[in-house]
Amino acid sequence: MKHLFTYTLIAIVLCATGCTKKSKPNNNSTSTPKGIKFRSGSYSANMSKAKSENKPVFIDFYTTWCAPCKWLDQDVLSHQNVIDYYNDNFISLKIDAEKGEGPKLKDKHFVSAYPTLIYLDSQGNEIERHVGFTTISKVLNMAKKTVNANQAL
Repeated sequence: MKHLFTYTLIAIVLCATGCTKKSKPNNNSTSTPKGIKFRSGSYSANMSKAKSENKPVFIDFYTTWCAPCKWLDQDVLSHQNVIDYYNDNFISLKIDAEKGEGPKLKDKHFVSAYPTLIYLDSQGNEIERHVGFTTISKVLNMAKKTVNANQAL
């Protein structure tokens, strides 16, 4: 009986802290979601757009099973300074390396681990590459180096 009381008490505490229903965002809201604006459409269409707008390209290669990819999204790419800089300066692509154009593009860019971040100038030349988790400051430094290289074209 003593154990039953203990287990019941533990269940109540756990449910009180973890079983609460989270409120859904108001669908009537007019605010836009925060985050890097990853472009849809084909790779070639986005590369043409980068060339015509003279903007560098940021590519985030990921897989759905990659934990470091999820951490990168949550801890680095969601930081407001990163969002603002990338949205202002890049054509950004998020490519699942296992779906759609992903396998072909993974081979084209020699991607073998995830996440892989690739920075291209507007002509499609690779400027920077990073494999694995990274920090906000490193992501911003790679981005600034790429923007500077693209401006020198």
